[in-house]
Amino acid sequence: MDNHLISRLKATYVRLVDEKSWSSLERLLADDFAFNGTHGGHEFVDLTRRSLADASTVHQLGVAELEVESPTTATGVWPFADIIDQRREGLGAYRRGFGHYHETYVKASSGWRIAAMRISRLRVECSVFASGGEVRNRTCLSQEEVVAWLDQQSRL
Repeated sequence: MDNHLISRLKATYVRLVDEKSWSSLERLLADDFAFNGTHGGHEFVDLTRRSLADASTVHQLGVAELEVESPTTATGVWPFADIIDQRREGLGAYRRGFGHYHETYVKASSGWRIAAMRISRLRVECSVFASGGEVRNRTCLSQEEVVAWLDQQSRL
């Protein structure tokens, strides 16, 4: 039963990200939620809201490897694919990525919550649509490579 509830939690998480339902998203996270140096659900949701403000997103999850470690703790690894489309009027960035969510969960009085998350990206196919019809493409093999390449493209 706990595996089903955790699976539902994660499915709800990706749906709320795609719908940009930020206040609902925050309620899925533990009070002390941790992600890449953020502390607390509010800080994470604010960061996510700002980074995806102008994006259309689609997230798809694969079958998770879930392990309930105690009545109140669990871990999971979720394969995923996502699209992050930040093009406007034909210009901007488009990314299609593949990787894994690595998560820990805690069971609170209100049910299971995501306590910590780490994303490992295996492959991201990036395209930048520039003025004059120019399209620049690159396949990146880590999130750091994606960020560096997109930063470089913004300066061209």
